[in-house]
Amino acid sequence: MDLDRVVKEYPQFEGVPEAIYGLGELAITTRNYSRAIRYFEDVISRFPESEYARHSQSGLRFCKRESMR
Repeated sequence: MDLDRVVKEYPQFEGVPEAIYGLGELAITTRNYSRAIRYFEDVISRFPESEYARHSQSGLRFCKRESMR
């Protein structure tokens, strides 16, 4: 099962923050920083107390820095 499907079909699943964060990380590997930013912002806004929100903050800073190059 792919991460997009987990997020869409099981929005209450406890692994959703990790899945969305993973989608952001995958977007970084293809240098799609705008997509990664959307995923990281989603984690931060929907799951602010999650450990993945903290990881997403770092990913967000990285993407913004890279997209300015």
